[in-house]
Amino acid sequence: MRYITNMKYSGFDKIKRGNKTHGYRLYDAVGEALKIDDEILIRLEPDLKECILVKVTGIAHYKTFYDMYTDFFDVDFKYRYRSVNDILKETFRHWYTEEEEREHGAMVFKFQVIKTFSKL
Repeated sequence: MRYITNMKYSGFDKIKRGNKTHGYRLYDAVGEALKIDDEILIRLEPDLKECILVKVTGIAHYKTFYDMYTDFFDVDFKYRYRSVNDILKETFRHWYTEEEEREHGAMVFKFQVIKTFSKL
């Protein structure tokens, strides 16, 4: 399956440079549908002309975002945040409610860049 998403420059550039290789999200219907070997076409906002195609290479599920961010703190977050609670305040709490977290849980997926390109 191939999915399409849009992303702002900062995250897009981190993927392009190889500094971002994990995606973190709610384990809702969209998360449940994501499988290993699926592809995600990421388009750079606002014009959507620059793209990165990535392939999902791993998936893990968690009961809470706290547990997930704790497991990946040293991998992806220790240089940007002082604690897991800081990550929760600045990311998760902006996108999902505590009720959604209790109902669905969280997930992390690992990906690798297949190619980058510009659309005409």
